[in-house]
Amino acid sequence: MVEIIFIGTLHCGFTSENELGKILKSHAPSLILVELKQKDLYSKHIRQYPAEMIYTVNFAKENNIPVQGFDSDIDISAKNSTAEDEKRVIQEQSKIINQSKWKEFNKEKQNKKLMNLSQKIIDQKKWNKREQEMKKNILKALPKEGKVLLITGTGHIPFFKKQFPEAKFPLSE
Repeated sequence: MVEIIFIGTLHCGFTSENELGKILKSHAPSLILVELKQKDLYSKHIRQYPAEMIYTVNFAKENNIPVQGFDSDIDISAKNSTAEDEKRVIQEQSKIINQSKWKEFNKEKQNKKLMNLSQKIIDQKKWNKREQEMKKNILKALPKEGKVLLITGTGHIPFFKKQFPEAKFPLSE
């Protein structure tokens, strides 16, 4: 039987690598799935991903833990969204994030605060399609046995809770 554990992170440097490292070690996974595209996992394109995703990949490599990507190619940007809009949303989210610890955003109440702001810059239909594709990629990568640790942005935690009811979400409790 496979044990599935989801950990949500915050992008833009808000996830403590030290704390994330302790979490990764404490779960002793036999496989780590990380929110990046599989094709980018061992390429120079990995540099474009959030620091905590790169940290997780490096942790897996250093500890001889198999690692795979499960992200989608779908661009979720809203049609009329600009780089300036994205910068403004990140600034607004930063104010909220700075009032709590990154792990708290695995909880629904905190997560909603950030996601409500994100609605200004994302296309919800594309977001939903992306999450479905991510789910498909996860299912394809899951072994029959072992402990699988999935590292994803906190914004995806509500979706994954519904899609993987048997999974554990230790930071959400």
